[in-house]
Amino acid sequence: MDKLFFDILRKAIGNGQQSMDNGLQTTDGELKGPLNSLSVDQWRELYQMAMKQTLVGVMFPAIERLPEAMRPPRELLLQWYMMKERIVKMNRLLNQRAVETERFFKQE
Repeated sequence: MDKLFFDILRKAIGNGQQSMDNGLQTTDGELKGPLNSLSVDQWRELYQMAMKQTLVGVMFPAIERLPEAMRPPRELLLQWYMMKERIVKMNRLLNQRAVETERFFKQE
């Protein structure tokens, strides 16, 4: 599971095209590979690993780019998406507050 976690992470940061694509398609186009055979519990374990390492938002783009047949179950995919959106919203707010704080200190 650790290797798969790091493969997805490498893919998310643009450094893992080959490792994620190796073995994921046969010559006849049928999808095969480690992501195609993950159980719901294994997907949840990957999600929990991402949460523990605070990498949910970083890893989501790689999950989102997977072929539909290889993605996590819809419920978990939506949970992952909502967490990513929450992170984006919090980062926007944080950036806004940083600008306000900078302006405050420039006035003094």
